[in-house]
Amino acid sequence: MTIDKKMLIDGVIPFGVTLSDYQLEQFEEFYNVLITWNKKFNLTAITNPDEVVSKHFVDSLIANAFLPEDKAGVKHIDIGSGSGLPGVALNVAFPEIETVLVESIGKKARFLETLTRELKLENIKVVNVRVEDLPALYPEYNSYFNFTTARAVGRLLWLLELAAPTMQPESRIVLWKGRDQISGLPKLMNQIKMRGFDLEETKAYKIPLWNIDRFLISLKRL
Repeated sequence: MTIDKKMLIDGVIPFGVTLSDYQLEQFEEFYNVLITWNKKFNLTAITNPDEVVSKHFVDSLIANAFLPEDKAGVKHIDIGSGSGLPGVALNVAFPEIETVLVESIGKKARFLETLTRELKLENIKVVNVRVEDLPALYPEYNSYFNFTTARAVGRLLWLLELAAPTMQPESRIVLWKGRDQISGLPKLMNQIKMRGFDLEETKAYKIPLWNIDRFLISLKRL
């Protein structure tokens, strides 16, 4: 099945992302692999191609707002990768990024391995462990990453505790949140700082087909 490539191009341009014809084909293949696997496993409730482009692909690539211009030095960990969003989407758009996808559920990890193989992504690795076990099982990843994402993982304070051991000092973690979650942030600031983080920036945005306020928040590891 095809996707609306123009919607994808137009959706990401405002966020500084330009996609080649080959990358657009990769995103189309991403969609088809996702939908095929979704028939067996519950990877996403969103299956309409336009909604996947808008609410998954464009929404993931908005993270470029917090990526450095020089992507070659980025060591990216995506926590709870699930359906490959945002981790695989970012690696398609920026293949020079070193990406590690952490997914604790075996069937989702197998999907991610199939997806990255089908998309011919070489600078990406799937790790089928819980993120809290990563430092012990993969000690090479202690204080290793300088860019962390988590798009569908709740419980902010818990997430920060788990992510902290894998992050370099002064690195950032980027999270996707709704207005209700953003409004509760001020009450959490003391606890956030106790976990070794500080709020760097909150960015409001809207994407095609989703005319509601969404937010990216960036927290810096102290």
